[in-house]
Amino acid sequence: MCGWTAKAAKLEPGAHVAIRFCPPDERRRDLDNMLASLKSGLDGVADATGQDDSEWSLSLERGEPEKGGAVYVEIINETARNGADTPERA
Repeated sequence: MCGWTAKAAKLEPGAHVAIRFCPPDERRRDLDNMLASLKSGLDGVADATGQDDSEWSLSLERGEPEKGGAVYVEIINETARNGADTPERA
C-alpha cells in the first residue's frame, strides 16, 4: 500500500524520511518495534521512488493515539531540507 500511495503521489526520491506513529490506543509500544512493522512499507516507497532506502536519514516520532491507528510518512527532498522548497507528502 505504501508503494502504491507513493506512486500515486508521484513522489520524487528524498534525502530524509520523517515518520510519525499514532497508535490506536494508549497502550505502551516500543518505537523501534513500530519502525520494524513499517519495513515492508518503506521498501515499497523506495521501490516507487527508485531510491535505495540506505540513502535516507530517518526521524521517528510517537504521535497521539488515533482511532484505528495511523502512520504518517513524510519524504523530504534535499532542497526542502535546506529550506528552499515545500516537502512532498504521501
